[in-house]
Amino acid sequence: MRIWGSAVTLTSLLFATAHPCLTWAQSTSAKKRNPWEVSAVLNPRLTALQANEGEFSRATFLKSSLTAKKGGFGLFAEGFVEHDFAEWDKQPTALALPELRKSRDTGYLQEAYLEYQYSRVSIRAGRQSVRWSQSWTLPSLDVFTARRWNRLFLDPLPEQLVHSDGVLLSYAASDIEADLFQVIQPAENSFPEPLPNETRKPEAQTGARIKARVKGFDVMLMGRIKPNEVLGGAALSYALDCCVLKVEGGKVEASKGFFIAGVDVFLGDFSFQPQATWFQDPVLTNKDIETILYAPLRYTWGRTTFEAQYFRYIEREDQFASALISRDLGEWAKSSFKISAFIQNYEGRDDRLFGIYRLQTSGTVGGISLDILTSL
Repeated sequence: MRIWGSAVTLTSLLFATAHPCLTWAQSTSAKKRNPWEVSAVLNPRLTALQANEGEFSRATFLKSSLTAKKGGFGLFAEGFVEHDFAEWDKQPTALALPELRKSRDTGYLQEAYLEYQYSRVSIRAGRQSVRWSQSWTLPSLDVFTARRWNRLFLDPLPEQLVHSDGVLLSYAASDIEADLFQVIQPAENSFPEPLPNETRKPEAQTGARIKARVKGFDVMLMGRIKPNEVLGGAALSYALDCCVLKVEGGKVEASKGFFIAGVDVFLGDFSFQPQATWFQDPVLTNKDIETILYAPLRYTWGRTTFEAQYFRYIEREDQFASALISRDLGEWAKSSFKISAFIQNYEGRDDRLFGIYRLQTSGTVGGISLDILTSL
């Protein structure tokens, strides 16, 4: 019952915060011809996870967002808070070793920015998603985004990302797009204990991208300028009736080159998006070339969705596999409900990231979750 009580409390707090904004927008609509359009979304999530050696997590997760628009001006903010009840009973480990805690109470501002759009030009300032890659895996051209590695792969992919603070200037036409991004504060990765976490200092960092459609091909060129370093890459994709062929390559650091080849297959309610990555990383390995295989698939049948993922470093012992089934329960009282069940498996050496996941979960973790989506 405690987990439900916490969810109700957090939901009430965010509703109390958003409700005055909504009330103000509605009251001013009668006084002004162009009032602010304000909307808010609350997304509580209740999870219970079980690993091979016992309870892994019992958590309340609350994600919320606020959107406001007036004319060409806009404001967007999104964040989450989480509390894990399973950690209340956790005892210190023997020999005074650091705890391999599964999760900690946390709160995070995912995005928060102001923007203005005039015709085909827009400017956006604040914490924002700037993703110029076609891939969800690393390495890639997704150079301004970090990851929450400390949360394993339990969250949906967009919630695993950490975004940079900066100013984005964009131009968009029918067949061409251009972006210029000035970083103010780079995004920081979060790693599970006992791995150290980084703190990035503000640094001069600028990125530029141009994307165009040329004879049916989508072509993208990008570059990033850091102190004493200029790096970049390119991506190419071509859409057929049932699939999209895509390649991507470049250098994200001076010694880290990569190339990605993949295909996105769409057949009605079924999708399959395998890809292979070849890369060099002298810091982590002495091998000339390493290979990553990643294969996600998704199938929807009515209100039921099945998803699976497989990720493997070919030259290492690291791999990850997962399966998830979810069911849309419909709407009630202006809220939609979804229940999910999933299982994940991690394998890897103890001194690597996937090995720490294996130690935390004893190899396999599974559980259920209930998502509630409410629009205010």
